[in-house]
Amino acid sequence: MTYLLDTNIILAYLKKSPLANFLDDEYGLLSPDSKPFLSAVTVGELWSICLQNQWGVARRDLLMQTLRQLTIIDVNIEPLIQEYAQIDAFS
Repeated sequence: MTYLLDTNIILAYLKKSPLANFLDDEYGLLSPDSKPFLSAVTVGELWSICLQNQWGVARRDLLMQTLRQLTIIDVNIEPLIQEYAQIDAFS
């Protein structure tokens, strides 16, 4: 399955929150059968949060390690924009 992960999902994984456990159990977002993607915007948001909260070296390293495991994509893709619009309209 292909997934486009958002900032809050990556933060949940970084915090090892119950949400991350639920997502792993329910969807296997980071399983070998999955194709998790991040938008370049999400990467920017994550680094902004890192800077705003003055994360330490260990937390920044965890962020870099996590980002290396995912494929970062350009979001200027019409079908992706349309899918986002559908999700946003109903959320």
